[in-house]
Amino acid sequence: MYRFYFKCGNDSFMLPASPSYFKIKIGSRNEKAEVIKLGEVGVIKTASLREMDFEFILSRNGFWQGGYGTYEPLHYLNKLRSFKNSGQPITFIVIRLLPDGKRSFDTNILATIEDYTVLENAGDEGDFKVTMTLREFVPCKSVKLKIDDSGNVSKNTVERESKNISDTYVVKEGDSLWKIAKTQLNDGSKFFEIANINGISNPDKIYPGQVLKLGR
Repeated sequence: MYRFYFKCGNDSFMLPASPSYFKIKIGSRNEKAEVIKLGEVGVIKTASLREMDFEFILSRNGFWQGGYGTYEPLHYLNKLRSFKNSGQPITFIVIRLLPDGKRSFDTNILATIEDYTVLENAGDEGDFKVTMTLREFVPCKSVKLKIDDSGNVSKNTVERESKNISDTYVVKEGDSLWKIAKTQLNDGSKFFEIANINGISNPDKIYPGQVLKLGR
């Protein structure tokens, strides 16, 4: 079973339905060249950026998501359109749950939404089949330099103001790890960090009164 999470800027959402498949393609950038008296030789280079393809169904019946209510397909389609048009990479997280409820390895990378297709078949009005292609994104680092009147160059650093915030949270009725991460850490996608810190193998299994470390 898969759980897919998307985050762009301060907005995030969880895919309501597990995809029917998830394919990761790792291409090659190897080249070949002609060398005098040797003929054709291969030049090995690093692998190209990963591409991820998957498909899922958005049902007209809507989806319940942990304490936030029921969302219709249009809610998710609008999110995808907004993320695609943002001009920013997204954080893409995949949680893999085994049949016994234990977690397998996770995927957590920056990616760009290359394209997606929405299909609505006649006779199934209101149900949407969505196919998506994401590509791994590798950011380029930039450093802001400050030049004083004497021509000396230094890095411009900014000190963050520390806040007196609790490092723990007591679970309430109707809570989910996603909701707790969203309200307490301002980022729902950090739910997996809370799960790891507290040794929770199945993110769906928390109970009222449970004290969670937030890892601030």
